[in-house]
Order: sequence, then structure tokens, then C-alpha cells
Amino acid sequence: MIDLHKKYNLTPVINLSGPLTTYGASMSSPAVCEAVASGMKWQWDMDQLFARAGDVITAWSGAEAGTLTACAASGVTLSVAACMTGNDLG
Repeated sequence: MIDLHKKYNLTPVINLSGPLTTYGASMSSPAVCEAVASGMKWQWDMDQLFARAGDVITAWSGAEAGTLTACAASGVTLSVAACMTGNDLG
């Protein structure tokens, strides 16, 4: 495995604060890394992929609906929009 800290002359960080964006958010498990590496070998219809992921989130959480977001801020934005618009998709 390549040590990117050495390769790019970066200081390693020991994060004791939790998932902070300034520290790269959170680390992924080996299973997630493997799934991402496998998925990056293909092209995807992102709307369809997000819809399927929403189905998985809904089934897992028991919520009425679910969606992926790029970050916490976009999740909050979509949550507020959903509260403001209810079932009106327009």
C-alpha cells in the first residue's frame, strides 16, 4: 500500500474529534473501500443509482423515503425543503 503521507510530504493526523470535514470527514471500512473500488470500474446513471440507494436507506431505516447527499449541509438543505414542500414535488 502506498503511504500517501510520505509520497506527498503530509503530516499524519490522529483525529480525536469525530467526523470533521477538516480531517477528511470519516474513514471508511475495508468493505466500503472494496465496494467503492469495484464500482469505480463502471459508468453509472447517477439518478438511477441514487434512487436505488434511496430504496436501501428507506428499507434499512423504516422511513417514508430516503436519499443520498454529498455532505451534511446538502442533507440539511433537502430536509428543510422537504418540510417546506411536503408532498408537492413541483
